Amino acid sequence: KIIAGIDWCVSNSSKYNISVITMSLSLTNGLGSEIIFSSESECDSYDSDGGVVVAANDAAAQGLLVTSAAGNDGSTDGIALPACGLNITSVCGVDDSNKIYFNRAAILDMLAPGVYINSTDEFGSAYVELSGTSMSTPHAAGAGAILQQYAQDFEDRTLTPVQIEQALVDYGTLINDTNATELNYPLLNVYSALLSLDSVGPEITSDAPNGSTISINDTIQISVSDLHSVSDVWYMKEVELYEPYSDGTDWFIDANWSTGEHQITVYANDSNSQVSYIDLVL
Repeated sequence: KIIAGIDWCVSNSSKYNISVITMSLSLTNGLGSEIIFSSESECDSYDSDGGVVVAANDAAAQGLLVTSAAGNDGSTDGIALPACGLNITSVCGVDDSNKIYFNRAAILDMLAPGVYINSTDEFGSAYVELSGTSMSTPHAAGAGAILQQYAQDFEDRTLTPVQIEQALVDYGTLINDTNATELNYPLLNVYSALLSLDSVGPEITSDAPNGSTISINDTIQISVSDLHSVSDVWYMKEVELYEPYSDGTDWFIDANWSTGEHQITVYANDSNSQVSYIDLVL
């Protein structure tokens, strides 16, 4: 049923705009202990006869990010299957003090909150506090969906699973696994990951729309927003450059101009050195 569910997501990804699959499960032996893998190749080979890892790897090849729980047995030598798969983003958990719990090793991709997380209760209560990598993994899945939506809505591009994982991993906050593996693992930092994708200049709006009529000595209010901080705002009127004044939130231009039509271009750049502008004929 798990494989069928993965295949269904792949087949219906366009119809339902599915971009992420998340799995909170692990393969266990006859005694109920998780089977641990220390390398992706070992993991893929073990499951090469058409199992969950194969289906998940195929889903990633079709453009879906697949996140999976690293497992809860506390191993410091490897992680569980299917999280160990080559094209699967494996997730372990931390508590509020960023102490690392559960399975981890060099093969692990990332960390996310996983201790005392509010979750739905299978026995009917509205919510219950739970801990484990099953709590961590949905954080990473949700972050991946946010990055994909941002890229599509604001960047006019679609990210590959590799690009999403790279952003989450490369721009996570490094946490050292003190007294265990001594490795550094990236803790989910959605905002930093979003900033790494931003290639669009600030959004500039004016309370005097292009083509509107203003009176002499009216004040034009300029609003500028951006994921990064806004560095500078300036405008050009005819061929001269000017700096509007600001109240710390918005910028203002006093239209103490002669009667007639005037053209101004308002520019803004952000801390990522990206510039945008709007033209106004007033």
